[in-house]
This record gives sequence, C-alpha cells and structure tokens, in this order.
Amino acid sequence: MVSLDFQFQAFCITIAAGAAVGILFDVYRVIRGLTGPGRLFTCIGDLLFWAVATAVVFAFLIYGSWGEVRLYVFIGLGLGAGLYYRLCSRPLIRLLVGLARLLRSIVRRTTHYFLVVVRLPYRMIRRIAGWLFTVLTFPFRPLARRLTPVRSRAAARLAATRQGLRALLGRIIKKP
Repeated sequence: MVSLDFQFQAFCITIAAGAAVGILFDVYRVIRGLTGPGRLFTCIGDLLFWAVATAVVFAFLIYGSWGEVRLYVFIGLGLGAGLYYRLCSRPLIRLLVGLARLLRSIVRRTTHYFLVVVRLPYRMIRRIAGWLFTVLTFPFRPLARRLTPVRSRAAARLAATRQGLRALLGRIIKKP
C-alpha cells in the first residue's frame, strides 16, 4: 500500500505538471500569435506542442509516482492547468509579448547598425573598383566602339530569327 504522504507528494507534482503544460501552451500561443503561421505550420506546431507536453507530463509522472496513473493524476493535471490559467496566464503572456517585442527591437537595431558598418566600406570599395575599371579600360574604348555595331547587328539577326520561328510554329500549331 502506498502511503498517504507519497500520494500527496505525487498529487502536488501532477499539479506542477499541469501548470508546466499551461506555461508551454502560453509560450506556444505567443509564438504562434507573433509569427502568424499558415494552416500547415499550425498543424505541425500543434503536433510538436502535444509531443512536448506529453513528454513533460510523462517525465513528471515518472518523477512523482513512478509512472503510475491514478485518478488523482488527472485531477492534479486539471487542477494545475486551471490554477495556472486563472492566476498566471495573463501576466505571463504580457511578459512574453513584451520580451518578444524587445528582442525584435534589439535584432532590428543590431541589424541596422551592422548594415551601416558593412555598407560604408562596401560602397568605398565599389567606387574604387569602378574607378580602377574606368582607368584600366580607357585605352580599349575605341575598340569597344568599333565592335558595338557588330554586336547590335547580331542581336537584330537573332531577334528576326526568333520572330520567324514563332510565326512558323504558330502556323504549324493552327493546322488540324
């Protein structure tokens, strides 16, 4: 026979397990509310939540009552979740939303400052490379001007060929 003291301790642990599942659910709810996932990711998130919640309850049951499931386990889980939602859910959600906003602000500012620090040297290197390209290609500009008409004539021939092929394919496809 299991002592009353052990059963009371196991009951308190199941109350804590119910509260832990409530905390997990609020964390998941805040994450889902801030990210706004679609239907598929909501289903995947729900499955992951229930897998984690099952593992948490199982761990609490192993710790508290060697895995024995009795009526007081279900009562304790329900009581723990109910007390948590009644007493702690709203403040925790406000805290989590505030922390998420603070984290988002920190990430945005850090990203902004990082981009400012990276863009300045990038723009300077790009200007120097452009200037070097201009200086190094200056002697070859007359040759490039002579070759430009050849390039544009080839492009015109290619366009005419494409147009002719389209017309031919159009006639072939229209025939029954």
